[in-house]
Amino acid sequence: VGDRVCVVGGGVVGLLAASLAARCSARVWLKDPQDRRAQCDALGLRVLDAETDFDVVIHASGNPAGLADCLELAADQATVVEASWHGDRPCTLPLGGAFHSRRLTIKSSQVGRLPPDRAPRWDYARRMALALDLCADPALDCLIDADLRFDAPAFPDAYCRLLRGDPDGRTGLCSRIVYPDVQGLSAEI
Repeated sequence: VGDRVCVVGGGVVGLLAASLAARCSARVWLKDPQDRRAQCDALGLRVLDAETDFDVVIHASGNPAGLADCLELAADQATVVEASWHGDRPCTLPLGGAFHSRRLTIKSSQVGRLPPDRAPRWDYARRMALALDLCADPALDCLIDADLRFDAPAFPDAYCRLLRGDPDGRTGLCSRIVYPDVQGLSAEI
């Protein structure tokens, strides 16, 4: 409660992490090369200007240079959480004197498993229920830049553009595929 948190990387993962930190009464800033002011306003976040000395810094940019930025933004004895997946790309970090004298901690995040002490109580159903409850927050609608109707004639072309990474003038954050009604129910993913 009350921690100063900075999230480096304003894609969907970074904005979701920032939103969760804000829900836990942290004061949260976002650093991203894209203009994410609209999303920050909707989620109650601040856009990073020149602030430093954060208690927790979360790296979600997917860029190894972003992790180095996190070390500079962290306060003495702060924790940097690595939430990016670098695959087989090397990630070089400046772990010289300042890193050690400031006693920084780098923690990896693991999305595939729970810590052993929580696993017995947090089964799949409980985790899914919580995730769906958190995702139902209307403030997160700012992450959706388009609804693509699966049954629309333009869907195949629009979907191919998404797979190519061509956001077609949108924010490029997240598109929602809306499936046609099935027996009166609308299924969205």
